[in-house]
Amino acid sequence: MKKNTNLHKKTLDLYVDEYGKQYIGVPKKNIAYVLTSKDENKYNVFAGRYLLSFAICVLIMLQIDWKLGLGVGFITLLVSEACYRKMFLSKLPIITNVEFGKKLESFDDLKQQPRMKNIIVLIALVVLIVLLFLNLYLSIPNLEELKKTNNIIMVIGTGFLVLYALYYGYRIIKALVK
Repeated sequence: MKKNTNLHKKTLDLYVDEYGKQYIGVPKKNIAYVLTSKDENKYNVFAGRYLLSFAICVLIMLQIDWKLGLGVGFITLLVSEACYRKMFLSKLPIITNVEFGKKLESFDDLKQQPRMKNIIVLIALVVLIVLLFLNLYLSIPNLEELKKTNNIIMVIGTGFLVLYALYYGYRIIKALVK
């Protein structure tokens, strides 16, 4: 196909052109796969393949055995990556000789959203943070309970969720201001 010089990075492997059309880019090979609207849901499923493998690994490590967890997590990663490359990418149209541009700013995708949607998501993030802290307060009534492994994991997980919510809220505020 023709050469496309205006692809800009949107996420880890997702690129967008000036018309908003999305592509799955492979900069090392200078190719891009055209992501049609009907294939977006399939891509979203495969986009979580690393997180799924990690979650399975941690779950089995905590519940059964750490060696088995590592093995099953690694096998899950290999199988999901093979399915992604052989069953999904091979069916998409390819553009060759692609020149990839610079990465868009982290809030460019949010600026394209309707203003009211961004405000509603921002309010939902504030409510989420409040509910996460309320859950911690009700689940861990005293410091003795904090010494239990499950509660430590819950505090760490809550911390990560709150940090991500704050980061995403910052991006939304930055998009609303500009």
